[in-house]
Amino acid sequence: MILRPYKPRQYKGKAGKQVRSVEELIVLATLRLSVLVPSSGWGSSPRPASVFMHQQATTVTRLIGKGMFVYEKPTKPAKAKKGGAK
Repeated sequence: MILRPYKPRQYKGKAGKQVRSVEELIVLATLRLSVLVPSSGWGSSPRPASVFMHQQATTVTRLIGKGMFVYEKPTKPAKAKKGGAK
C-alpha cells in the first residue's frame, strides 16, 4: 500500500477554507457562519453551521471527510459612478 501525502480538497465554487474538525465547526456555529459540502446532495447549498451541529456525530464526521467548506458570500464588483467629477 502506497501512502500519499495529504492534499486538501479545493472546491471551485463559493467555498473558502476547508473545515477539518468538529471543533472548527463549533467555532463557525458560534460565529454564525455558513458551510457547504459540495459532494453531498443535501449539504451542497450553503447552510448555517449550527444545522450541521444538530446532526448525528457519524453524519457530521462523514461530511467533514467528504470535504466541508466555509461559505464565502460572493462580492459584487463596485459600480462606476455616473457623471464625472466636476
